[in-house]
Amino acid sequence: MYFSEMSFYSYYLKKSLENVLNVGWLSEAGNFPKGEVSRGFIEKLGELLISNHPADYKINRIRGVHPCNICKKRDFDNFHIGSCEILIPRNKEGFFFASPSMILHYVEEHGYAPPEDYIKAVMEVDMNVDFPAQKVFDSMIG
Repeated sequence: MYFSEMSFYSYYLKKSLENVLNVGWLSEAGNFPKGEVSRGFIEKLGELLISNHPADYKINRIRGVHPCNICKKRDFDNFHIGSCEILIPRNKEGFFFASPSMILHYVEEHGYAPPEDYIKAVMEVDMNVDFPAQKVFDSMIG
């Protein structure tokens, strides 16, 4: 699924969520920002996909695995890649970024460079603070 960068989240919704911005919903056309990101960012992003205690940033889990839109790979070492989305709090309370879990693969394998605001938000996540992402998301879509 493709959504333009920093557009309002609307995946399978009747109305867009104006407090949730899309990041990393890349297309097979490969037209996306590329560049270097820190190893610390990549590790933190991976930690967000693996951890679920006390913080769980995963939403909209599926039973299968969505393949990469760019290279079509679908077998990943990290079983969360391609099987969910992640919800990252932004710097203002009540505002979020939503990304496919595939974002980790896009960054590592395809050189995707997320927006600086997203990188900063990921780096500011405190994994020791309870964050039930699915409950937060469900409350927004009511």
